[in-house]
Amino acid sequence: MTTAAVVRFYLVRDGDGRVCWLAAVTGEGWSQRVYGWVPDLDAFVANDPLTLDCQIDRELSYEPLTAEQAADVVEAGLIGRLADDEGLHDLLRVMSAEPRRLDRGVLSGPGCVR
Repeated sequence: MTTAAVVRFYLVRDGDGRVCWLAAVTGEGWSQRVYGWVPDLDAFVANDPLTLDCQIDRELSYEPLTAEQAADVVEAGLIGRLADDEGLHDLLRVMSAEPRRLDRGVLSGPGCVR
């Protein structure tokens, strides 16, 4: 990602209001890409199903956050480690193999929405 790219952050909730992702979003419209925070990898990892939901399905809700608020979510550990949930081990393997990532520095980078 170039420093000119704008990154927006969202707290993503399911239909019952439970927090399920911290998302970093780059691009606009159909070029938009959504990355989900994966604490196990200390990175935002490209998440194609989340991108599809954000662009089309809208089954989840997206609460805008500033970069500072997103950093607070990371520091508070609000997004749990996938390795701690036996049912999410396959998801962790998929995320570990995904090369498209944004590191933690995106939370304080010049292109993030403050």
